Amino acid sequence: MALTSNASAADNLTDDLNGNSTQYAIQTQNTPEILQNTTDKEAIQSSDDLSSENNNSSNITYNKPSSNSEQSNIDGAAGDPSESIRYNKISFTIQGIINAASDVKKFLEGNKYLPEYININGTLVNQATFLQLLTATTLKINNSDNTLIDLINVQQPGSGTETVTPGTFTKAEYLALARTIQTYIGSNQKAPPTVSTSFGNIGFNSLIYLYSRGLSLYKSTNVLPAFLAVRPWGSFPITD
Repeated sequence: MALTSNASAADNLTDDLNGNSTQYAIQTQNTPEILQNTTDKEAIQSSDDLSSENNNSSNITYNKPSSNSEQSNIDGAAGDPSESIRYNKISFTIQGIINAASDVKKFLEGNKYLPEYININGTLVNQATFLQLLTATTLKINNSDNTLIDLINVQQPGSGTETVTPGTFTKAEYLALARTIQTYIGSNQKAPPTVSTSFGNIGFNSLIYLYSRGLSLYKSTNVLPAFLAVRPWGSFPITD
């Protein structure tokens, strides 16, 4: 089942995420957010070669999964609570998420909308989960941390209104924003609809585009960008 929260949205969060409790993806017909090894989806395959590190290719799925392709990751006799239950833990490499970010950037700039689901090495994640992975990856790269990132089930955000004045984030600013997003998700188990910044309230879609651009630049240069442009949603493409 999807995680839920009754916590109200915080306007300004600045603390780092305290602790990372391990969570697992339970795949049932009532949980379309995260699917593994789905093969019957219409998808765009990454143009990048398979990485030598765990085959970190990525592709983008832009239609909603149908229920007949959703599988359960629960082992054990159905209806027998005495049986042990084993959950499949899913983790991603840094390179796998970087490849997916580059693909999402290309898809968005070509189609003018975000894919509903993103396929990372055979696992479909929703947009909210992808934002969590983008920001976690950005922070890990900044800390020279190449360890795997565990998948957690993040709910889509509620409604929000973006009010952005064009500007430019420094590296320190977009890293601080990434920590804010991580803290919000850790507290609420869902993505923020908007986040307050010095340039106004940045919307959820714009946040995905922002960090996808940042990791796409990192893929090209092997260095996190010194600056990232801030523009209202719909300003495609954005040049950093």
